[in-house]
Amino acid sequence: LVAARALPVAQPLSSGNCPSGLSIDLSRNSLGPEGVRALAEALSSGNCPSGLTINLSWNGLVTEGARALAATLSSGKCPSGLSINLSGNGFGPIGGLALSEALVSGNCPTGLALDLTHNYLGTQGGFALANALRSGLCPPDLSLDIGSNSLDSEAARNVAAAIGSERSPYPLKISPELTCYDDIVIRH
Repeated sequence: LVAARALPVAQPLSSGNCPSGLSIDLSRNSLGPEGVRALAEALSSGNCPSGLTINLSWNGLVTEGARALAATLSSGKCPSGLSINLSGNGFGPIGGLALSEALVSGNCPTGLALDLTHNYLGTQGGFALANALRSGLCPPDLSLDIGSNSLDSEAARNVAAAIGSERSPYPLKISPELTCYDDIVIRH
């Protein structure tokens, strides 16, 4: 698929005719930011099925794609039980910040699952996610996988503290271990 071909996938999603629990694998299709914008519009239509799973891993979505998805997650119109695999898209720290802001918007769906592995979130992105987790504003039943994101030891410790904070979403499911540059492993 190229970006222009994401539209035929996005249109049925916003039709309201897709079954609950639908799973779509668009991984490794070079969708880029343009392709994810079409999917983001469909997700924010309010007509997508609950329990929707979308694999958008390794599509070169970069920071611009993270921003588009963050705006969609903040819209309040995404389906409950939404699961998005965003692994390996090169979001960087700015993308991590955008997604963290979406998590604290108060509009993300219940049961949201995000796989953010291999996105080079770095220290800044790690701190932004930690702040989101301890804010008390993340959606209930949140599931995050943030492994392999080049967090330094301070950011990893901050994430660990946020996971254990009383304001962290409940129940929170987080990747079983989080590693950083100093070979610190945090197990949840």
